Amino acid sequence: MAAQKKEKTSNALTNFAVKGPIKVPVKKHKGGKSIDTSKLGAFWKGAKTGERIGCYIFAVKGGKGGIAPWYVGKTDNDFGHTCFGDDKIAKYQEALAHYKAGTALLFFVVAPRSDTTPQKIAELERFLIETAWAANPELLNQKGKKELTWAIPGVTKSAGKGAAPKSVKDLRKALSLEAPKAKPSGL
Repeated sequence: MAAQKKEKTSNALTNFAVKGPIKVPVKKHKGGKSIDTSKLGAFWKGAKTGERIGCYIFAVKGGKGGIAPWYVGKTDNDFGHTCFGDDKIAKYQEALAHYKAGTALLFFVVAPRSDTTPQKIAELERFLIETAWAANPELLNQKGKKELTWAIPGVTKSAGKGAAPKSVKDLRKALSLEAPKAKPSGL
C-alpha cells in the first residue's frame, strides 16, 4: 500500500511557478559589461528565490525589446548556490559579449516546496533546453540540445511580422500554449 502511494505521488502533476525576469546586476567597463558579483547579495534578497529549487534561464533583453535565452540550468540544491558559480558567470559573460546594449535577466521556474523529485526537475530542464534552443540556436548549453528539423510558424517558432492567422491562434489555444488566466500558486 505504501509503495502504491509513493508511486502515485511521483506521477502526480507538479506545478512549477515562474518568477522573473529579474535583472542581473552588471557593471559597465570599457570592454562591455560583466556580472557584478559584489551585488549578488542584494539580487538574492530581491529575487526571494535563492533557497528554492528548480530550473533557471539566463537571457538577455536586446535593444529592440526581444528577449533571447542563452543558458538553461537546474538545481536540486538551491538557486543561490548554483546560478552564479564561476562556470555559469563565464557563460553569462559569453552571452553578454553578443550585445552592445542589453539587459541581463534571469527567469526562475520554481518547484513547489513539496513533492518535487530530481527526475521532474531534470525533465523540466530538458524541455526548457529544447525550447530555448529553438528560440536561440546559439544557446550555450552543450548537452540536451536536440536539433529540430521542423517548425510550426507561430506555434513552435516565431511567425515573423504581423499577427498570427486565426488558425495558428486557435491551435495555440487548443494545445494550451496561450498564457493561462490563473496565477500559479506556491511562491
